[in-house]
Amino acid sequence: MSIRRKVNFPRYLHKPRVLVAIEMDTVFVFALSFLLTYLSLTFASFPLIIVVFSGFGLATGMTKLYLEFKENTPKGFLWHLVYELGIWKTREDPTKYDELTRIDFDMVIPDGFIEEIRD
Repeated sequence: MSIRRKVNFPRYLHKPRVLVAIEMDTVFVFALSFLLTYLSLTFASFPLIIVVFSGFGLATGMTKLYLEFKENTPKGFLWHLVYELGIWKTREDPTKYDELTRIDFDMVIPDGFIEEIRD
């Protein structure tokens, strides 16, 4: 005879982590833009009240732009953009992936992209 018991299981496994109902990537964008604005205006010798209000204003604006960008693009687009701009590269370890030693990277054409174009 089996024993049945109730187990708590997290809801929303597909959602990113949140901090007080705000996703962590949004918090990161806000904090980074505030910090960059704060440091740049502080080194430019602006008064503290102007630095703080400008920091919050620009951080809020950058966060709103990021949220609009995030809603209007498909998932994974930001990582794709970062990769295409050359900011982040994958680690090509030939010892782990044997096919990397045999591929001519200049002549790689993904299968299906040339023959069929879907709108």
